[in-house]
Amino acid sequence: MIYLNKDNLKSHVFERIIDESSKDFEKALDQCEAENIAIIKTLLGSYYDVEAIFDETNPIKNAYLERILTFLVLWDIQHRNAYRKLSNVSKEQKEWADKELDKLASGRLSLDNLPPKSSTTDRSKILYGNLSNPDFYI
Repeated sequence: MIYLNKDNLKSHVFERIIDESSKDFEKALDQCEAENIAIIKTLLGSYYDVEAIFDETNPIKNAYLERILTFLVLWDIQHRNAYRKLSNVSKEQKEWADKELDKLASGRLSLDNLPPKSSTTDRSKILYGNLSNPDFYI
């Protein structure tokens, strides 16, 4: 796993549920996390340096972002097990995570300790001139 570890997941759900939901496919946790990170990168890419935040070797941790990602990954993992009835708490956690992601993506909520998107794009200088003609001659 890139940004989360199993302790993040175990703090919100029993380890048995995680293991039962992912034991048939060993990389299920990694893939669910990677998919949700890709979604978060898309949503937050206009405000934050998402490549630095989700760097595989040295990610920049943020507790709020970890919580959002944890709820999204847990929803996906628990949803894999067709025989397990998902609780209302899981649904509420997923809805909360989606709402918070919407707030972050729209800029209504900002995370101060994350690096902002670098603005190193080179823009051309604006060219302008006076095109007024006092005699109205073309």
